[in-house]
Amino acid sequence: MKIAVTGATGHLGSLVVKILSEKIDKEDIVALVHNESHAKDLIKEGYEIREIDFQNVSTLNTALQNVDTLIYVASKTYSVFDRVRELENVLSAMKENHVANLVAMSFIADQEDNPFVMSPFYGYLPRRLAGTKLNYAIAKNSL
Repeated sequence: MKIAVTGATGHLGSLVVKILSEKIDKEDIVALVHNESHAKDLIKEGYEIREIDFQNVSTLNTALQNVDTLIYVASKTYSVFDRVRELENVLSAMKENHVANLVAMSFIADQEDNPFVMSPFYGYLPRRLAGTKLNYAIAKNSL
């Protein structure tokens, strides 16, 4: 089973890769990164690296080939519209590549009256996933 992790060189994504590698073989982990030059340590450690651009579906389609499960750590963007487009691109690529399983990292900030700028996205995420045929789980982080 191949598991891909987005944001594999970021803070949360790198922790996910590290903990996942304690549970499964490194050969079964695909580190999805925005800039391959930032992945030198992952390359040295033997991880498969695939470069992605969340706003470019073709890179996601290529990166998700032969992947069974995606662990989606969203980008750092603070534009709700860009983040929604990012998620839609991810879901499109998952569908194109028959990736049936998703673990979405979220945030405890999805209340209607939450003033956090990304609150609308975190409210959208579970509602959008509920409308798919994916096997999914949402892990919520907090400050």
